[in-house]
Amino acid sequence: MTKAPVPTLSGRATLGETAAAAARPWRRPKAPGAIALTGGFPWPGILPTAALARAFNAVLSRPDAGETALPYHLTEGTEELRAWIAAEQGADLELVQVTNGALHSVSYVLDALVDPGDPVVVEDPTYPLALGLFHHYGARVVGAPVDADGIDVEHLKNLLVDGLRPKLVYVIPDFQNPTGATLT
Repeated sequence: MTKAPVPTLSGRATLGETAAAAARPWRRPKAPGAIALTGGFPWPGILPTAALARAFNAVLSRPDAGETALPYHLTEGTEELRAWIAAEQGADLELVQVTNGALHSVSYVLDALVDPGDPVVVEDPTYPLALGLFHHYGARVVGAPVDADGIDVEHLKNLLVDGLRPKLVYVIPDFQNPTGATLT
């Protein structure tokens, strides 16, 4: 079976093409036998479906479920969950922010730190949905190659020596998507 090349910043896809594809992963063709890594698809056998059903039923059968369980919550997360996390981590409640996943967290960071045109260094290749998010915020994306040890730190060093001053460097340190590399 012929393996399709992984789109990279410096490879067969341009930044614009990669960003456009990242914005609509459901439209990308899949090679026969490919495993979709674009969403959270846990192995069905490990899901505690019976326990989840009991928990959902217990919460939804409460008389106040329409007011407490179903409404959208504040973006920082429910106070009860934030308080538990704060206690577990020894942090102030005001410093705890609950997100809906990694991209939600990255979005907060980009919103706080990156202005349109700011350089951001990313692994090349990198997680396509994150790449689309960088483009959404107007970042000037600069790629650094990935090898078996993660991001090529020599390449990154050379970018810095050459005068690049990125607002941030985005790395996936373990089980990098899509290469699976782990940063040494």
